[in-house]
Amino acid sequence: MFFEFLIAAMAKQTSTKAPQLTASRLHELHAIVKDAFDEMSELRIPSTLIHNDFTPGNILIDGEKCKFIDWAEAGWGNPFYTYQHLRALIAKSDGHVDRLSMTDQAYKHCWGAALTEEQINRAIRLAPMLALVSHLYGRGGWLASQGLLDPNRERYARGIARHMDKAALALEGVLCH
Repeated sequence: MFFEFLIAAMAKQTSTKAPQLTASRLHELHAIVKDAFDEMSELRIPSTLIHNDFTPGNILIDGEKCKFIDWAEAGWGNPFYTYQHLRALIAKSDGHVDRLSMTDQAYKHCWGAALTEEQINRAIRLAPMLALVSHLYGRGGWLASQGLLDPNRERYARGIARHMDKAALALEGVLCH
């Protein structure tokens, strides 16, 4: 139902400012997402408490420490999805290349006792695509409701689908088929 919704939402696009993804491309994305989820599952990363609403307003920084607030959307899941949201926030900041590298090293160090370096690296490569799907699907109570007809949600879903397409292009040659 998820990808059927994306196909229907994309078909309703009237703006020419952003490219419209074809139904064929969305079917390809569906297969890529399935392969990526299968591969992530094979990594056997333990589920952890995840935030699920990782926005700048929910991260308080005092210069040395940070605190995460608003845990209303919290759940149990793959920690690399929330980590990907953090990486996306860092990528928008000045000096992001150095910060991303330092953050990746710290995250890898924290997981080093539980996962191999290969597991961590593969999870980080798969996370951009899967975090987007998880984000949209996690907000998807509306997929089974009247929210399906909301043009704002359709517009939002189209934007996420375009980001998924970019993430899928970055996965070319990475997924095991």
